[in-house]
Amino acid sequence: MTNGTNYQPPVDRLLSFGDCYGARNQWHDYIAKLGLNSQHIPDLMRMAVDDTLNGADSHSQEVWAPIHAWRALAQLGAKEAIEPLMKLFHEWEDNDWVAEEMPKVYGAISRRLEAGGMATSTASGDISNVVIGAMQNYLAEPSHGVFPRITSVNCLEEIGKQSENTRSQCIDVLTKQLKSFVQNPIEINGFIVASLIELQAIESASIIYSAFVRQVVPEDIVGSWDDVQQVLGVNADDLHLITDVVVESEVRATDAVTDDVTDTASDIADVVVESEITDDVVETVTATDTAPAEIADVPVESEITDDVVETVTQTSEEDVTPIPTTTMDATPEIAELPAVKSSTQKTEIEENKGFGTNITKKKSKASKKKKR
Repeated sequence: MTNGTNYQPPVDRLLSFGDCYGARNQWHDYIAKLGLNSQHIPDLMRMAVDDTLNGADSHSQEVWAPIHAWRALAQLGAKEAIEPLMKLFHEWEDNDWVAEEMPKVYGAISRRLEAGGMATSTASGDISNVVIGAMQNYLAEPSHGVFPRITSVNCLEEIGKQSENTRSQCIDVLTKQLKSFVQNPIEINGFIVASLIELQAIESASIIYSAFVRQVVPEDIVGSWDDVQQVLGVNADDLHLITDVVVESEVRATDAVTDDVTDTASDIADVVVESEITDDVVETVTATDTAPAEIADVPVESEITDDVVETVTQTSEEDVTPIPTTTMDATPEIAELPAVKSSTQKTEIEENKGFGTNITKKKSKASKKKKR
């Protein structure tokens, strides 16, 4: 793809800006170089999420255009791009540049909005309802998947570093999500804790400690609790545990016990029915004065079958020696029932717990290390 039937000048020039490796940490000044302004935001947004460009030949210049476009949007502080760019978190999940650059993009947008913005009239006080609010909603939605949600955690961390105002708001959002540490995938717990450490969120120490006690924070991402409390400068003795959470494994265990009790009650009911029917068979046979040999052939069934009725009818017509009813044992054997599981039985919290092998951020001794 070349040129500009799809993209108008000066945005079309981004199609030939090429490789971003050389400017990985030092972005071009797109506003100065291209004379970009708010009028160009729609075209830039379209380019930033262009699947055709993203799927272009890896050796082409065009494949880099989306990255240049979202960087330009960041420099413009484009409020309009906040939610559209978020779809890249999951739609382009395998694109390493998305995971690496989106935190920088949203950090830059929030910084621009805090300063009043260049491409929007949004007041700085609206930042919580714009960038942070949108990011909070994305993080809270489980359907987005683990790694896209981790990208939103990293974005909140970067946004929180822009000012004291955004810091406190991002800490609140991250801490609120961490309160669901039992329901969260453990990788998300690990990245939230890592970000709270980066933001020096001492006020979140009790929630973090509670998550460690529950063993739902992977130490290969964030380090041990000893490491964390040392970095935050807190002591576990001064913290209170959060106890008003429901462990999903406990709920599953309770359901399993309930199912077992229900099944056992059903088994008992079946045995009782069998016993009552057997009594009916014996009484019928006794009343007809049948012979022992004939009685021995009567099967004990869950219901009186046609064969049993026929047998009883035939034997009633024969001349047989009456057998005293006292010799009959009408009590059936009841099979031993399985023991009912204790209602206190719980599934191990560690069951099916696995750490992601593709995690892109780790904590070693409570110091963040990113790998790409």
